[in-house]
Amino acid sequence: MDKLRFWLNLQATHDLFEVQNAHGREIDKIRKYSEAI
Repeated sequence: MDKLRFWLNLQATHDLFEVQNAHGREIDKIRKYSEAI
């Protein structure tokens, strides 16, 4: 049971990082676009 909980936590953490990375890329795009104007 603890192993299952560990893997669920690991997956949730991984998903959170993926979301943050995607958000960071969007911010970079907006920043580059703003500098280009």
